[in-house]
Amino acid sequence: MESVFNWWNHTSGQEKFVQFVAFLFVFGYSSIISGGLLGAPMGLACLYIVYDCIKKRSLAGFYMPVKAWLGLVLFLLSVIGASMLLGHKPSIHMALDYAYWAIPFPVLYYLGKQADIRYAALLGAMLSLGVSSANVAYTKYLLLQGHKLKIPIDHGRIGAFGRTCNIYALLVIGTLPLLLGAFKDRGIRASRGFMALLTAASAAGLWALWITGSRGAMLGLCLGGLFVFFTLRFRQQIWKALTAVLLTGAVLFSGYAFWGIVPGGTHSYDDSTRLHMIKSSWAMWREHKVSGVGLAQWEPNYAGKYFSYIYSKKAIQNRALNAYAKSKRIKPNAIPPKTRIAIENGSIRALTKTLMHPHNTIAWFFSTTGTIGGVGYLIFVLSFTGLFVGKIKEQPEEWIFQAGMWILLAVVIHGMVDSGIIYKGGARLLYVMLGITASYRAGKADDLATNQS
Repeated sequence: MESVFNWWNHTSGQEKFVQFVAFLFVFGYSSIISGGLLGAPMGLACLYIVYDCIKKRSLAGFYMPVKAWLGLVLFLLSVIGASMLLGHKPSIHMALDYAYWAIPFPVLYYLGKQADIRYAALLGAMLSLGVSSANVAYTKYLLLQGHKLKIPIDHGRIGAFGRTCNIYALLVIGTLPLLLGAFKDRGIRASRGFMALLTAASAAGLWALWITGSRGAMLGLCLGGLFVFFTLRFRQQIWKALTAVLLTGAVLFSGYAFWGIVPGGTHSYDDSTRLHMIKSSWAMWREHKVSGVGLAQWEPNYAGKYFSYIYSKKAIQNRALNAYAKSKRIKPNAIPPKTRIAIENGSIRALTKTLMHPHNTIAWFFSTTGTIGGVGYLIFVLSFTGLFVGKIKEQPEEWIFQAGMWILLAVVIHGMVDSGIIYKGGARLLYVMLGITASYRAGKADDLATNQS
């Protein structure tokens, strides 16, 4: 493995520290085993940045091209602006949280300019997937042995370390493309031992993703990878790449929606529920087009005024009554009146409580922050997609840019049918990966400039 770790042996002590911090970032933010794994790398990174700025007597390390930060800043400002325009304090607080989650991006971008942190990030991702997939395997073994575990289990679908299956799947697709992209690295391919480890970690991650049963995550991983492939194939004709991906996506979505492909287990509710939630969000936006209903007000609006856009309350209540009657082995009309009322009221509360967002990130931002925040989110996605497409065109041999775009698209597509960056763990991991992948060439450029001077 000597060729793989050449980067480590030929770096200074300061660069080794930067690489170690990057390793901790990726491992901690992708596994989320404990809060300490989130706070430690951020604390070390902040201490290093303060030290570096004082030593150099300059803040030049924070410089990044406008195209690298403009989309993110516009997105965050649009969400905060829409919430302030609405004047709802809980929504303003949530918007500020979104900005807080984005702090890893400039921090990792700064670190990426100081040293080559690609392989440190790769090792962190490999360890994370190895540990978390082992936890999934152990949990699966306990369940097969008949143990009753106090963890989220959705009809046989499980995650790692107590995470729900969809949340864990989001963390996997925010990490796995880094491993898959690294197979193109010449140094890694030259090392049989490291190739074996990389293959094992990748296979374990793919297996764990299948066990989660998250079709949105799998769809995101597949379509994101296809877009990267076709971008490389048609570097000078990007519209051909986009057309090929859209056609392939239509086929995959057909299997997802109509052919009943259900990996990892069954699902707790059907896809018509998601479509109805999007209809509710559309109704919210139509009546609050400028600034939306508020980030903290989607659920109460959905459960109240817009619930009728889902499906009739009577149908939900009847389903709950029939389930209760079946469990008691009685006919539905034999249920006592007081029990009937309790079941009917409880069924509505239970459904609205479990569906706290529309399971579509675009619908979420348009309905909660209006056109202001919705357009801001689209600018964020398109700006980073354009950034990576440009880098891939210029330097198609650099796998790190391909991995960055793959992660971005996988998370965005997952957000079309689930939480995406609405979940803080997924958002922070995405910003970590964007900082690492977008800063790579900037770091090399700085090193060349230093050597020449």
